[in-house]
Amino acid sequence: MYPTLDVLFNHLNALFRRDGHPNLPKWVLLRPGMHQPFNSEPPHIVIDGGFPIAVIGAGENETIVQGCGFKIERGGMYSTTKEVTLRDMTIHQATGRGVSNVGGLPLRMTNVVVSECGGTGVYSYDGARAECTNVTVTKCKGSGVHASSGARIILQGERTSVTENCRGDGEDDCYGLDSGEDFALLYLIHPLTKERVSRNNGGGGNWDEEGGEGIKELGAPESA
Repeated sequence: MYPTLDVLFNHLNALFRRDGHPNLPKWVLLRPGMHQPFNSEPPHIVIDGGFPIAVIGAGENETIVQGCGFKIERGGMYSTTKEVTLRDMTIHQATGRGVSNVGGLPLRMTNVVVSECGGTGVYSYDGARAECTNVTVTKCKGSGVHASSGARIILQGERTSVTENCRGDGEDDCYGLDSGEDFALLYLIHPLTKERVSRNNGGGGNWDEEGGEGIKELGAPESA
């Protein structure tokens, strides 16, 4: 029994780093209620690079991860058989980014709300891939969804929305949808469009006009 998520993942990561530990769990089930970290630094729950895991809550309105986000570390970026899954939860008031993937395993988010984070809501960097289905990003201080440095993010599902972000001071270079750096791509899968998904964001606006070529609307779903 582990008292908090960060303590649990510190232990799992240590086992994974040691020898890949073949008997590590494939999923972590979160009960309804509030889940807060034992330590506020770092401001995220780290998932080690290459460590495949599914973190599954009881529902967006039932399981609340409060005060910290998730960070997938570098490793396994090109895997076609392993991934990190976040599903059926709300990530609320993380002091930094809500969810970030920095060159880690492909990330799959389904039925997740990211709200009132101190940085970007969903961030993918350094070629990392993320697929977000029915994900809501709202009232974060930084950009809502940001792909950078060759990363790719797919947004799909009719309940997907990116609203009222870029709420921090001096956030003029933040956007609801941001793909303005180094060949990064944001895909919106039909029936989603930029106008439908990204609304009422502050900063530079609902999407980055200068980097708009990196935001593409597609007609059929594809795998991340």
